[in-house]
Amino acid sequence: MKRKLLICVCALTVVISTINIIYACCQDPTSDFLVTPDDVVCAGTSFSFNASDSYDPDETELTYEWNFGDGDTGSGETVTHSYDEGGEYTVTLHVIDNDDPCCCGGGPNCEDGNDVSSQTVKVVGVESLEPDSGTEFDDGDGDPDTKSYGDSISDSGKTTDRATPKPSMPEEELPDPWTFTGGTGTRLTRTCDRTIAGITTFTCTAGTSSKQNTIYVVEAHSLEPDIGTEIDDGDGDPDTKSYVVAVSDTDVVTIIAAPYPSLSAQNLPSDWSLTGTAGTKIDNLTYTVDRTTPGVATITATCGSSSQITKIYVVEVDIIQYYDPDNGYTNIEFPLYVYKGTTVTFKAIPAPSGASWPSGKPVWGGTSGASGTGSTTSVTFNTLSSSLSDYKTVTAECGNTITANIVVFDFEGVFTPEDNFSGRHTMYYGIEEEVALSFDTDPWSVTAGQAGGLKWTKGSGSQPGTVSNVDIDYGTADYDAGATNGTVWLILTIKSGPSKGKWEGYQKDIILPSGTRMTRIDPTHVWHINNTASAGIKLYYWLDPTHVSFKNLDFGEDSCPPTPAWGVCSGIGPHAQNTFSGGIMGGNSTTGCRVQAEDHAFCIMTPWNAGDGGWTWNIPTQYIDDTSTRNTFGSTQNHVSRFWANGDATQSKGGHSGTAAAADPTQPF
Repeated sequence: MKRKLLICVCALTVVISTINIIYACCQDPTSDFLVTPDDVVCAGTSFSFNASDSYDPDETELTYEWNFGDGDTGSGETVTHSYDEGGEYTVTLHVIDNDDPCCCGGGPNCEDGNDVSSQTVKVVGVESLEPDSGTEFDDGDGDPDTKSYGDSISDSGKTTDRATPKPSMPEEELPDPWTFTGGTGTRLTRTCDRTIAGITTFTCTAGTSSKQNTIYVVEAHSLEPDIGTEIDDGDGDPDTKSYVVAVSDTDVVTIIAAPYPSLSAQNLPSDWSLTGTAGTKIDNLTYTVDRTTPGVATITATCGSSSQITKIYVVEVDIIQYYDPDNGYTNIEFPLYVYKGTTVTFKAIPAPSGASWPSGKPVWGGTSGASGTGSTTSVTFNTLSSSLSDYKTVTAECGNTITANIVVFDFEGVFTPEDNFSGRHTMYYGIEEEVALSFDTDPWSVTAGQAGGLKWTKGSGSQPGTVSNVDIDYGTADYDAGATNGTVWLILTIKSGPSKGKWEGYQKDIILPSGTRMTRIDPTHVWHINNTASAGIKLYYWLDPTHVSFKNLDFGEDSCPPTPAWGVCSGIGPHAQNTFSGGIMGGNSTTGCRVQAEDHAFCIMTPWNAGDGGWTWNIPTQYIDDTSTRNTFGSTQNHVSRFWANGDATQSKGGHSGTAAAADPTQPF
């Protein structure tokens, strides 16, 4: 107010001075400030703003008001401020004259006694961090600046992670605190290898601004079932595996796929797949296969260039086989007949065909005593079946159970001589005997076919006789003892099946006739012709021994000279061959075989009173075999004829004799 009064009363000159004075007193403050640091910085760096270069010509006290360009303000001559995010920020200083201004002087920043100045500061932050491949997944930390990506392994190539600064600037202008780590590369671009499964963490930091990407390069690492026995599938590929498991009434096999690095099913890369030829997919890491039905399921886990293949064989016993010496392992579809004492090897065949067995399977058992585990077992059958339905069982279990029924039998050769008389010996046969060969079994009624075929043979070498009419299907044959004595082995052999080659042998002795005996047919009857010196007796020849038969031989007497002949008979000639001969009848254990024909031994002399005389023939006995060969055997039979001058005659043979007088009436034989 005082100044205004002066202006009003002064002269012109004074007025002009006063005007100058007034103008001087109305000068505005000047706004200016220093920024430290004055170059590009990273987010979070503290700036110092110093307005000490601002002034007021009037030297009045100033008020400093700051606007930092990010929505924050401040006051005071010196302030500090930092920026959490990158960008270019305009910092404005507004200085205010605390006295009432008197004019505006026309200054460019004049605001009624105020002045404004501004500067731009550049703060670098990380605007983004992005990979060029992979699928982002929720890592669960809730931090948007921390991200995770799943990427698939590849035979070649890299995953590139690119950092974008804010504000954008070339790499060479980035402040030193800017860092980008992980993998290999530059300050703005870094890579990790996609050919190796693993985890790479990329971190880009600009002061307090930071972003992080974790890249999971994922492979299908394993594919394992929760149960089963691994088997060698023979392909040499460690990424392809096979497992076997026994069938079950209710269970499943659960196959777990394991990625590396480990990730949950929902976080896997987009090209991860889990497929199967059978079974059920539960999620991207879990697959199940039904165990109630035998079969093969192929499960495949794939991620990029990697894959795991697992085959699950659900196995049961399909059938039991036995080892046949001729045909190898053979299915048992009907009861199997096994000779007592035979050791048989059994083999379990799996379904599906060609599968291996789980560990410890199949389990063998049954009433036969079969035991153990594995594809085969051997059983020695020592206990006979009591009947054709009394099976000695062999079982194989692999989730299911298959049973093979075994009939254990014994056999014995049966020898039925053609001349099968009561009381005869069964260990001995006479030469030329014929014997029907057959067999019997225990239990009764096992056929030769069921046994595997039964064949009769004779022992090796020059054993007597021949075997003919051999019928393996019926186990029969004929044995002809032949004309030679000796020991023969008659052998009955199983020709096929599990007991092939098993045999029973029977020793038989073939014997010759050892001698003859003679019996008188009618001890009181004497043949005679009246008025002649004559006598005759009827006899039978019997062959020894008595316990065999010589039915198929013929009998004959051989020739011999008189030893001696005397008296009126001194001129008698030799006994002629076959003076007596004939076939031989069947055997008798008491008397032996009898020559069928009657032997009429007699002598006659005419005239009846010619005188005394007689002769003796020591007659050899012979048998004739089927080759018509005559064979002398045993002791001779003495034939003695004797005459007396009174007409009496006596005939003796084989220890028997009869006498007649010439006058006796005629008696026919």
